[in-house]
Amino acid sequence: MRATVRHDVGLWATGYNPWQDTPGEGGGTMVTMGIHGVELLVALLGPAVRLAGAAGSVRHYEGLRSEDTGVMALRWDSGVTGTVEIIGVSDSEAYTVTVHTRQGSRDIVIDSGDDVLKGLGYEGTGRGLSHMVGGAPSPVPWAETRAILGVLVEAPRGVPAR
Repeated sequence: MRATVRHDVGLWATGYNPWQDTPGEGGGTMVTMGIHGVELLVALLGPAVRLAGAAGSVRHYEGLRSEDTGVMALRWDSGVTGTVEIIGVSDSEAYTVTVHTRQGSRDIVIDSGDDVLKGLGYEGTGRGLSHMVGGAPSPVPWAETRAILGVLVEAPRGVPAR
């Protein structure tokens, strides 16, 4: 399986939201954008996952503190492997999951549409957080949350020093 995350990070090169672009604070592009792909794959394949490797580089936006492109290789205890591609230089914003089978590949695309907040799920996430503040349980099982965070904590270590 492959998850592709398309989020343009060019605004960060101007100093916008510097915490997101700073590996020691927000994790840089690998973490702040890669989370979306890791979440999708863990939701589909389960929490028994570990990071097998990661790499990133600056291909377009000079002046970033982190990378503008990246890739993570993941491995589940079942032996299934997956990748997360982070494309931070993009004219569109979308998440794609590609499932490779013997019969071919199938893509599922979550497109931002006309309203990025609704199209990519940020509005629903905000509602979920509000409900949790009011005492509702997390809509994401804690085992999945821990697995996602475990991968993301390790990902920057798999990125070569700049």
